[in-house]
Amino acid sequence: MDMTAVFSVKELLGKEVAAFDFEGQPVLAVLRRAAAERRSLVLSFAGMRHVMSDFLHATVGVVLSEYPAFDALLTIVGLEQIPYAELKLTEVKKLALDADYRQRTAEAWDAELA
Repeated sequence: MDMTAVFSVKELLGKEVAAFDFEGQPVLAVLRRAAAERRSLVLSFAGMRHVMSDFLHATVGVVLSEYPAFDALLTIVGLEQIPYAELKLTEVKKLALDADYRQRTAEAWDAELA
């Protein structure tokens, strides 16, 4: 029997837009709990109209930085209807999981700001 839990971002937030990092706390709590317990989880963005990179970094990015192995247990669905969301998620996951890429990106940002 499949015991994968499915959580709706729309239901957790109570709205159709996930914009700011601080809005992600309910989602982050669900992700952290599943990651700590090594449980499969489906995070659904069905019914969402927009998702910002800040939100994805503060939820998926944070939990994958803390629990890299959770990437194999986390399935994210419903992004195909949200403009650029899949591209944003790819970048968030790469920054969270690839230390070399994260370092190069930080160095590029520092050089840009200097």
